[in-house]
Amino acid sequence: MKGMMNLPSQRIDGLGRILLPKGLREGLGWECGDVLSIRKEGGKLILQLMIQQPDPQCAYCGRPDRAVSVNGKDICDSCLEGIAEALEVQG
Repeated sequence: MKGMMNLPSQRIDGLGRILLPKGLREGLGWECGDVLSIRKEGGKLILQLMIQQPDPQCAYCGRPDRAVSVNGKDICDSCLEGIAEALEVQG
């Protein structure tokens, strides 16, 4: 069919999952944690982005990096090192 992407076939696993190829996800701007709606229209399955996860930002400096997440707060490498140094000084 014209206008359709030629994508590799995907097998449904034992839990009913399929893998969306990385190039397809990147082309759509879909990331881990995004929420999709799934519906059937005729013989087609339609996936639509409903909620896009915001890019993680460090809770301390605001940089768009995340080394770890603690109690729902993302922390970058630089701030994590600063926290570790501060804890060493106190200890």
